[in-house]
Amino acid sequence: MIHSGPQASNQSIDQIGYLAKSALGAGLTADELCALASKVELRKLVKNEVLISEGQEDDHLYAVAKGTLGISRDDMRGGASFGTLKAGMIFGELAFLAGLKRTATVKAEADDCWVIALRRKQLESLLMEYPQLVYKVMCSVIRSACTTVNNMDGTYVDLLHYIHG
Repeated sequence: MIHSGPQASNQSIDQIGYLAKSALGAGLTADELCALASKVELRKLVKNEVLISEGQEDDHLYAVAKGTLGISRDDMRGGASFGTLKAGMIFGELAFLAGLKRTATVKAEADDCWVIALRRKQLESLLMEYPQLVYKVMCSVIRSACTTVNNMDGTYVDLLHYIHG
């Protein structure tokens, strides 16, 4: 759900507050937070509502504003849940950066979950006026992707140790 109408001013306040607490807003000045808030959407999800479906084409980057979301992938036995996203975390980096299809399904684990959604074109529209903002956001995106890869590497090594003793 996207807020609109008479709630617009509260939405801006919520967006700025949620952005400031997320990895997406890390290190941004007050002016940069306001500029970025004007380009994002704040979406409310209810329990079990799917935000992203595996295989979907979508160029949004997301940040969890409130609540938790579950991550799963389809496998030969159905679906395998393998992670949880909590407030402040960003996700969707591969689709946002490279235009790749979504590699997992993400859905709300409880009612009253909120996410911040940023389209690639919306961030690009800030490049001329706010190049430092775009740089900082891209650094946050890359840090998040690196953390994911690092976690995957650790899991892979643990699995190898388990298999080979």
